[in-house]
Amino acid sequence: MATPIEEIHKLFEQLSPDRQRRVLEYAQILAQTDRLATFPPTTPLPPGTPGRALLRFKLPLFAGLKRADPLTQTGCKDSKAD
Repeated sequence: MATPIEEIHKLFEQLSPDRQRRVLEYAQILAQTDRLATFPPTTPLPPGTPGRALLRFKLPLFAGLKRADPLTQTGCKDSKAD
């Protein structure tokens, strides 16, 4: 059974020079991303707020409807397309 590097090499040789260049660029990006993912060192997140503590907040989800155009509140029956 071939190793992953051997399989990649076999497939890489079958590609055109342009595609080989693209594969190389992609591999370089992957390698750089792996290096960046480990730097800076990760630290544990601080404790969060339990969901039950957030229930006391009342968000004005429908506050904007009171100021909406009256035509939208009546179902737009009287409106005309511009």
